[in-house]
Amino acid sequence: MTWQVDSEPCRLCGGVLEIDREDERTDARRCRTCGIYEVDPGSVEFLKKCDDSSKALLSGLAREYQDRGRRLKISENGFADLLKQAPDSVPEKLNRFLLALARRSSFPGQAIELDGLKDLPLAYAGKEPQVLKFFFKELKARGLLSRFDWDAGQRPVCVLSAEAWRVVGESREKRAIRSDFAFVAMSSAPEHRSIYLEGIAPGVGDAGWRPTRVDSDQNGGKIDDVVIAQIRDARFIVADFTEHRGGVYFESGLALGLGLPVIWTCRQDHLAKLHFDPRQFNHLVYDAPADLRKKLSSRIRAFIGRGPRLPDDPSESKPAF
Repeated sequence: MTWQVDSEPCRLCGGVLEIDREDERTDARRCRTCGIYEVDPGSVEFLKKCDDSSKALLSGLAREYQDRGRRLKISENGFADLLKQAPDSVPEKLNRFLLALARRSSFPGQAIELDGLKDLPLAYAGKEPQVLKFFFKELKARGLLSRFDWDAGQRPVCVLSAEAWRVVGESREKRAIRSDFAFVAMSSAPEHRSIYLEGIAPGVGDAGWRPTRVDSDQNGGKIDDVVIAQIRDARFIVADFTEHRGGVYFESGLALGLGLPVIWTCRQDHLAKLHFDPRQFNHLVYDAPADLRKKLSSRIRAFIGRGPRLPDDPSESKPAF
C-alpha cells in the first residue's frame, strides 16, 4: 500500500487521515490514532453527522479490530449492530483497556509504554486524556498494576501484576467461548490452496464455524502480532502439517499454551515426516481435500460442538407438547 495524506480529517477522531493512493478504489483509511478502517462510500455523510460519543466508540473499536488482526468496516446499514460490539459501561471499558495492555506485553513483568494521546482509543476515551488517567489509577488501586508512572511531559508506563494476568486469562477464556471462528495454521504455498479452499474452509463451515487464516500483513502491523491476536481470539485452531511449515508448529504450540483446542490434520504422503512432538496427537489423515472436508466437519462437531453459524438441527429440537 502507498499511503498519502487525505484532504479530509479522520471521520472518527478528527486527526490526520491517509488513503491508499496505490488503489483509490479501496475504502481503507489510516489514522495515527484510530488505525486502519473502512467506511462505505455511501455512508460518509452519515458518519459526519454522528455524535461524538458514537465516534469515540467507533474509534475504540477500530483500534481493537486492528489489534486483533481485523479491519473495522463502517456502514450506515450496519451502524447499530457495530455499536453493540463496543463496551457500554465503565467497567467493560476498563476490562477492554486491561486486555489492550496485555496485548502489548510480550512477557510478564514487561514495562508497557503508551502514547497518552494516540492510545486514547484503547480505553474508548474519545479525546479525554483524563479518562485514560482514571483507568490507570483504577487498575493500580485494584492491584492489577505493579507499577504505574505518568510524569508531566512523559508517556505513561505500567507493568501488569500477577493478579492482572489472572483476570486477563479469565477474560480471554470467556471471549474464546463466545468466538465464532477457527484459526487455520497451514502452508501458504500456492500448490496447497485446494487444501484450504476445498477441504479446511468448507469443513469448518459445515460445522457452523468461520475459518480464518493469515497469509500476508494487510493491517499495517507485524504479521506475527496479527497471527497471535487471531489465535487468542479463536474458539479453536486447525493445524495442517502438510509441508511441515515451521509456523504451523509455532501456532499450534501457542494455541496449546493458551488452552485452546487444536485439531491436527496432515495429508497422507506427508505423515511420515511429522516431527516428534506432534506425533503424540491424533491427526486427521486424508488423501484429498474432499476427504478432509468430511472428516474435519465430523471431528469439529464431536469435540468442539456445533458452531453458532449453523442453523438449529430440527432433529435436536424439543417437542412443543
